Amino acid sequence: MKAIVSFLVICAIGGLAGSAFGWQEIQRLRAENLALKAQARESAAKASESLEALEASHESKVKKLEAEAKEVFKLRGEVSQLRGGAKAISQLQEANRKLVSENRSLRTASEATNLEPEAQSQGNFPKENWEFLGYTTPEDALISAIWSMQQGDPQAYFDSLAPEEQERMSARWEEKSKQEVSDKHQSDVAAISGLQVLNRRDLSQTEVEMDVYIDGVGRMETVSMQRVGEDWKFKGYVRSEGQE
Repeated sequence: MKAIVSFLVICAIGGLAGSAFGWQEIQRLRAENLALKAQARESAAKASESLEALEASHESKVKKLEAEAKEVFKLRGEVSQLRGGAKAISQLQEANRKLVSENRSLRTASEATNLEPEAQSQGNFPKENWEFLGYTTPEDALISAIWSMQQGDPQAYFDSLAPEEQERMSARWEEKSKQEVSDKHQSDVAAISGLQVLNRRDLSQTEVEMDVYIDGVGRMETVSMQRVGEDWKFKGYVRSEGQE
């Protein structure tokens, strides 16, 4: 009987010990669970902050790109306006040149009635009389071209050229600045004191060759002039085979 009681007492003590151990395990697990939940909340908070920062950065970049796009559109508009203005200026310059040419022709026709026949046929153009004469005649076009060189105005010289000569000059000027071309032109005509048109050959209604003596350098050149629309333009020098 005592043995049974002792056994029951031992079992009771073992159960109490097991219960105490189980309770401690439960408390430990609860503490770990609370710690994990805290870590999860902290991680979620950091992730939320990172997401907000990323969204703010993205929004800032979007606004910057939108501002840059507006600036690009604005610049394109300004470029278009500048191009339109440059074209209008070019048209006005060309119209002015034609008016000057027409005025020169009218003045020449008026003065010609008071000149002797021999004086009218002279083709002497001293340097001090060079000016823009327009493109009404081959002679006027030639003087207008050399005058533009004397003035150091590459664009005016380019406008006095026939299409083929424009292409040739464009290729030659491709790697040169406007100032370099201007300086070269003024240097080329610096020693010239005048031009004399000694002979003129009308090859067709649109092409004329003229033998020109260049005073100051003592050189004879044959130049080709081409009619382009209503204007005469300088086509270049007539060279023999093997001559540059």
